Amino acid sequence: MRMWCRMPIPALLLFAFWLLPVAPLITPSTLTIQSVLLKTTASIRTPRVDFTSMNFASISRNSSAPIWPDFQMSYLGPQFHVQKSVQGSLVSGAIMPIAPPGPNSTWSLDFLGPALSCKAMGNSESLRNDIITKLYSDLDFGETQYLSWVPANGKPWAPETISVTPEDSSPGSSQYDTTQRAYDRIERSYYLNNTYLLQCTLQNASYGATFSYINGVQNVTLSTLGTWNNVSYLDGFTASAEESANASLNLTSVQTFAYQAVMDTFASMLVGSVRWGAVVGSGGQVVAESTSMPITDTSMATTVLLQAREMTNVTQLLTSQSDLLATVQWVGTSVYQDEPATQSMAELMEEMFCNVTISLMSNVALNPNYTSPFAPPNATVQMWMLQNLYQYTASTLWITYGAAIGLSALSVLVGATVVLTERAAYSTCFSTLLRVANNLYLPISLKLQDTTGQDPLPRHLSSMVVQFPPMIDFSMAEKAAAGNSWNGKEVTALLLDRRGDQITITEELIKAAANNEGNGKEVMALLHQQRPESFAVSITKKSIRLHPHVVN
Repeated sequence: MRMWCRMPIPALLLFAFWLLPVAPLITPSTLTIQSVLLKTTASIRTPRVDFTSMNFASISRNSSAPIWPDFQMSYLGPQFHVQKSVQGSLVSGAIMPIAPPGPNSTWSLDFLGPALSCKAMGNSESLRNDIITKLYSDLDFGETQYLSWVPANGKPWAPETISVTPEDSSPGSSQYDTTQRAYDRIERSYYLNNTYLLQCTLQNASYGATFSYINGVQNVTLSTLGTWNNVSYLDGFTASAEESANASLNLTSVQTFAYQAVMDTFASMLVGSVRWGAVVGSGGQVVAESTSMPITDTSMATTVLLQAREMTNVTQLLTSQSDLLATVQWVGTSVYQDEPATQSMAELMEEMFCNVTISLMSNVALNPNYTSPFAPPNATVQMWMLQNLYQYTASTLWITYGAAIGLSALSVLVGATVVLTERAAYSTCFSTLLRVANNLYLPISLKLQDTTGQDPLPRHLSSMVVQFPPMIDFSMAEKAAAGNSWNGKEVTALLLDRRGDQITITEELIKAAANNEGNGKEVMALLHQQRPESFAVSITKKSIRLHPHVVN
């Protein structure tokens, strides 16, 4: 404290530097951080569906066309890319995950794609009565709860083309024996009054879809803007191949093949039946009866179609316990899954097909080839990210950071004042500390001006080597011992024996021995005996002239 009082200006500088780190460590209370959205808009490529792609349908080429180089393209069925997307959407009951251009992004698309138009047939429609009559005449082997089929020709609703045998639920027409069987039949009036018949048509529709992703969570808003035309089944079409190997294909026919591939996969999950009653063989005989569990030959139960209001009885039938299991003693209780029935079957079928159409975008193989002339344009995508926004009161910040600026300016001012008053600059280098320290042994003698510690470091001190612990200079002790007229010989012998490697025979040492009138001759003889080479070099003409009695 006394030193600070004697040196107020350096003390003030030191105090200012102590307070300088306080400002960045203590944040003003008025500083708040808010997250804001930073939005950007770009025209980039997004996942889409290319219905002109040949990756939808499996196609065979028949070169036996009437006129060369024409050939016949025949439809065989859907490819596995379509099956993977369609079946995944039907089982999950949602749109398959689509890879967005960014975790937080949104864009809109308008495009043409396949859609289903479903309607319930009224009780007064003659076609409905004809179909039920056909069902009643053929299904004489039990109670049918669910039946779905897909037509195979251009007359899908003609009664004579309906396949109603559960073992043959695939498209086509068959002949059935209408002979009365022994199994109990359900009254025709029951079928007429309690059958829900749904008619669905494949159409070419205009879609409007808005894709929104927030932190990677997908949300798709979908709507159909209108329909263009019904899509009829197409077995094949004629194409032309020139010598350049580039085929000339009908674009509408290629799109029809793609629509058919989607529809075939969709229908394959729904065709079949669920029924109570007998198992009928190929000859029409009842080969088994099922009164405890339903007989199913459809994958419909793996889809969300069971959530339709009209499917309540079928759901209860499929989830019920058999009579045999009801009599088994078991301490466990099975979970009963009651699917919510909120939509009609027509609405649910249309929604399922829309989800299927959008889910096609999740498969890269069904995306557009942007080198193709049919490639769609880029979409306008809006992306955003969270960024920190700092809000503060300027006056409060000026108080805190202004104090820091003031202390910094004061430090510079005080430091400049010290340099001007002292007319020198100082640093905290190790060499500075050695120069200003007192009672510190150094191998080189310091001049008075060197002890101030001012910068720069003197050149004659820059090559100084400091050892810890410091090496003691025994030359002064040896010089004193050589000039001791009482016991100089004994002390010199002891120093040469113990510290001989640190003693150098110098001219000063020879002079001290020469001035020793008591035993200088013995000391000189001892030095000559121990260090003959150094002794000869150190004797000068001046020493011989001044002390001839000792040198001789």
